[in-house]
Amino acid sequence: MIGVILWSDPGKQTAVVWCEDQGNLAYLSQPHLADLSGSFVDAGDVIEFDMITERSKREIENVRLLAQASGMPLVNTLRQTARQDGPSAASSRMAQIIPLPLNTVGAANSGASHRLQRQG
Repeated sequence: MIGVILWSDPGKQTAVVWCEDQGNLAYLSQPHLADLSGSFVDAGDVIEFDMITERSKREIENVRLLAQASGMPLVNTLRQTARQDGPSAASSRMAQIIPLPLNTVGAANSGASHRLQRQG
């Protein structure tokens, strides 16, 4: 799956990710960072990853950085909408789909896999 980092905390090595399936947000944290080399991801970075769903929490593993900051249009749109509308207006609106411009990352999605684990 492909996603955009919406928020990250390099100190705690955690991040919140918007996913291309437009489902619930996903979370990136230890110990699933072994595949990232160099510095931690930042808002706007586009990543490819496998998804694990456990107790209705979506977590990321096997993460690969595809492009730095190319997802900033999505992050900025969400920030601007939140500032204009405020929390009460946002909850009363119908959801809008904001497409991820995949042309910036090419055909990198061809090898992504999606795995779900059931609550056990």
